[in-house]
Amino acid sequence: SAGQRQRIALARALFRDPFLVVMDEPNSNLDSAGDVALSQAIAQVRARGGIAIVVAHRPSALAEVSLILTLGDGKMQAFGPKDEVLRQVLAPQGPAPAQTGIKPKIVHGAG
Repeated sequence: SAGQRQRIALARALFRDPFLVVMDEPNSNLDSAGDVALSQAIAQVRARGGIAIVVAHRPSALAEVSLILTLGDGKMQAFGPKDEVLRQVLAPQGPAPAQTGIKPKIVHGAG
């Protein structure tokens, strides 16, 4: 399955404990067990002093990251500690979407 291929790719990326690991949508095909394994892998990279860069749309991939960079229209929208950036990005801004007829769009990136 696609999820199995993704977990094998994760194992290959982490083989020999690389210092820098860059993952693009690493959880796009994972089930909940795969999400847990991904979070554990990111935590292990960080625990040994390595750097994990995660590009993701699904928030579950961000569980073990410390910093987040959000992009919008190809430009940096926010960067900083995960909790601060998520609070900023997810906070309501301006009139409520129901009043404007515009659906909010949130783009997440992780680092």
